[in-house]
Amino acid sequence: MRAPAIIQHLSWHAPRQASRGGSSALTRVATWAIAIEAMLLVGLGVAGLDDLAPPPGLPNEVAAVSPVAALGLRLTPVHSAVLLVTGLLALAALRHQVWRRPFAAAQTVGYLLITVLGLVFQSAGWWLLNPADHVLHASLFLLGLVLLLLLPATPDTPSTSASNATPDV
Repeated sequence: MRAPAIIQHLSWHAPRQASRGGSSALTRVATWAIAIEAMLLVGLGVAGLDDLAPPPGLPNEVAAVSPVAALGLRLTPVHSAVLLVTGLLALAALRHQVWRRPFAAAQTVGYLLITVLGLVFQSAGWWLLNPADHVLHASLFLLGLVLLLLLPATPDTPSTSASNATPDV
């Protein structure tokens, strides 16, 4: 039995994909931004953790909380670990296109919280943040927000639309 003519006509009119020739230019820009972010954050995290050995004559208790200065940032061990983990997650997000948008969403929410809490509780001694740290955290929040806008909601995948399927007759 044949399908009605209108169904046959519509079956080859598959919805167009966002980009037929691979990823869009905005997606490539977002991918490069994640790659650059990953390199910078891993570098900052390693630089902050690199100087954890106490200088001669400094007690270990003091060295454990003394911040390391790198690019004007006050890198405590916890701060360096957070930056290193963010950089490693960015590297993992580069592995699969499906992971990029959730990474950007987590970065946006996480660094928004860190920025707000850092500004509200800046007098608390355990934060040990300075203005450059606030600028870094706010920049990472904004970068995550921009990445969310640039990355597609659904990544490019091979089409399984009606144009590739054979009609049931």
